[in-house]
Amino acid sequence: PQIENTILQIGEYFNQTQKADELINWMNERISEYSSPGNVSIAYLLWINPDLTFWTAGGNVFINSIIALAGGVNVFSNYSGYPVLTPSNLILSKPSIIIVQEEYNLTYTNYLISQYHYINESKVYILGNFATDLLNEPGPLSVYSIKMINMIINGETPRYISDPWILANLNVTLPVF
Repeated sequence: PQIENTILQIGEYFNQTQKADELINWMNERISEYSSPGNVSIAYLLWINPDLTFWTAGGNVFINSIIALAGGVNVFSNYSGYPVLTPSNLILSKPSIIIVQEEYNLTYTNYLISQYHYINESKVYILGNFATDLLNEPGPLSVYSIKMINMIINGETPRYISDPWILANLNVTLPVF
């Protein structure tokens, strides 16, 4: 609703309410198309610190809604905001899938993940820059993050979701009204 309200406000400001409504309808159609019921447990690590504590998304933030719409369950939904948690939180949560933002570069991110000796790296997916933007930045293009997370859940993505992969497989576009 926050994205929709913002689009409506911008539409009113520029006297383009019909186009704002059309954009919201387009977004809702994509959400309906890409949404999927499910209960796959997902841990989303926004940032891994050198001491292996990590930033994640709690249950009252936008990212949690995307995970749920895609058929996942945020293992950290009992927290609020963007908490910093410890490696033991990750162990105890027992996620089926771990999604990690790329930090600086892929090599460094893989190094950090390898320091979590207790996780199965085959269930870790790393988001490149564009994939991270789709998921973290609320806006019209966020609808594609639902599809992306659903494809991760269904094993239809590579372990590293690069910008070229996003462009080739998600057809990220905005409609022109």
